[in-house]
Amino acid sequence: MEHSSDASQVAPPDDGVGGRSGSHSSAVEPPLNWEPLPDCLGHWTGFVLHWVNELGAQYYARAMAPLGLGPTRQAPLGDKLRVDKATMVALLNDLEAQGLVERRPHPSDRRAYDIHLLAAGCDRLRAAEQASIAAASEFFAALTPAEQHTFNQLLRRIATSPL
Repeated sequence: MEHSSDASQVAPPDDGVGGRSGSHSSAVEPPLNWEPLPDCLGHWTGFVLHWVNELGAQYYARAMAPLGLGPTRQAPLGDKLRVDKATMVALLNDLEAQGLVERRPHPSDRRAYDIHLLAAGCDRLRAAEQASIAAASEFFAALTPAEQHTFNQLLRRIATSPL
């Protein structure tokens, strides 16, 4: 995208949190589904990781909702984000309607569009970064800073290793 000047232990979330987009005010925050991790599954690292991921998704969706940057339910950007074409078009339509991005024809490919981040998009991105830092600080408060760093490094190693 190019800039243009113009926890504890929890249960998987219900379907009431995700898929919201564009709302800039959130008078009532959706509740997190804070149920304990079943003891019989706690020794399965993959399951625990999924459990925490679901909580994290709820938590960050709630933190981003006031900015209108919650999760929502064209092509290299969609591929890079691993978002299917139809969803990417809907996402870009929403971002354009909010005045955050602008689609412009690609200079050499008539079928393609370049996505330009507008000034309002840059402002929203900075606000999202600050909200994300605050949410991460709260969400990972159970870990020391050193543990947070180690956890991040371990997850990154898994995420970047070929299977």
